[in-house]
Amino acid sequence: MFSLVMVGTNDLEKAKRFYDAVLGALGYTEGLNDDNDKRRRYVYDANTALFIITQPLNGELAIPANGGTIGFTCQLTGQVDR
Repeated sequence: MFSLVMVGTNDLEKAKRFYDAVLGALGYTEGLNDDNDKRRRYVYDANTALFIITQPLNGELAIPANGGTIGFTCQLTGQVDR
């Protein structure tokens, strides 16, 4: 699928709820908190890849990637519908 994708967010807990739901529909467990002194982030482990949501390390606002796209592999149409 991918080796690592990290996306920034200005509302980490809201993003976690979103990705827990989206990735949960694909069979992944909820994001694991990886707090430390320098960053707050959640990590989703897909055995061969990581998906991470984080607050920007530089303390500035997270802004959308211009033209950025992330695709998740689905096995069934029902997963996409959920």
